[in-house]
Amino acid sequence: MPTVKKSELEELRRAVVCGRREVEAARGELIEALGDWICGSESSPPGRKEMEALARLMQAQQCIETEYARCIERLSQQVIDRWRGA
Repeated sequence: MPTVKKSELEELRRAVVCGRREVEAARGELIEALGDWICGSESSPPGRKEMEALARLMQAQQCIETEYARCIERLSQQVIDRWRGA
């Protein structure tokens, strides 16, 4: 199992936080556009393109969070191995 570097963990953490913000912003824009359309705005409702863009962001975020979790798991194993004297 490869050793976890602090820089790797920090980079993944930043990616998780940034990705969450991007997903939140995209979701908010979609909700706002839908709300405007429902309330009678002359704009079009969100379409397939916007929904697919949000889905791509969410999928990318899931991948980043999975990699972050794996990194934490490896780090935890390193700590356990050190504690056991391995």
